Amino acid sequence: MPVTSLDAMPPRTEGTLRVVSYNIHSCIGLDRLHSPERIVETLAAFEADVIALQEVETGRHRTGRRDQPQEIAARLGMDLHFHPAVRHPDGDYGIAVLSRLPMERVRAAHLPRLRLPFVEPRVAQVVRIHANGSALSVVNTHLGLLSRERARQALHLRGWLQELCARGPTLLCGDLNATPNSRECRLLNGWLRDVVPAGRIARTFPVNFPISRLDHILVSADVDCVAVAVPRNPLTLAASDHFPVVADVRVR
Repeated sequence: MPVTSLDAMPPRTEGTLRVVSYNIHSCIGLDRLHSPERIVETLAAFEADVIALQEVETGRHRTGRRDQPQEIAARLGMDLHFHPAVRHPDGDYGIAVLSRLPMERVRAAHLPRLRLPFVEPRVAQVVRIHANGSALSVVNTHLGLLSRERARQALHLRGWLQELCARGPTLLCGDLNATPNSRECRLLNGWLRDVVPAGRIARTFPVNFPISRLDHILVSADVDCVAVAVPRNPLTLAASDHFPVVADVRVR
């Protein structure tokens, strides 16, 4: 049975992969300070093998025209696949997967959206991680703010998951903008299961008064979760408006 803690991860178990899902809020903390360095420090403490990031920016004026995913990956010594959801004249905004292990891009695409002026595009990406002779498919996404839009997006992702799970071990990370008991999560749970045990509280948003778990890691039946945490410490309280979810998993 995995252990859930709001403080820190237990020691690593041999043969596991450490996976992080983290909405980094464009590297802007609650103090409104833009600091990729603070995000790097937060992530470095986890010593993760795979990191799925949401709300990442490249080249935008408001964040100093810095290439956040490239800087974070370089400082952590990890490989990177970034996929933009929104292309601005002064830069891009999207999601990224970082890995210490060999990684290949499988696919990336926009998700269904409501054609309303205030609704931003949403995307998902799939990479394949190679570890210990096994291949693990990792899906990273950030779903929309409206429930009916999220339901369409979750249904779309179910098609991806059906195909990926048929091939082998699969994991989904992301800010789903939905709680574990929501319709959207139930749709995804048709193929995957939550790493947080039922009935355990692991709220991730907002960090100054966490009331909901919007951030998730879901795994297929051939992936065991050994431990899971939502680390709550001075670093995670300062770096973003979301807490990260950290899980140690073992691929059968």
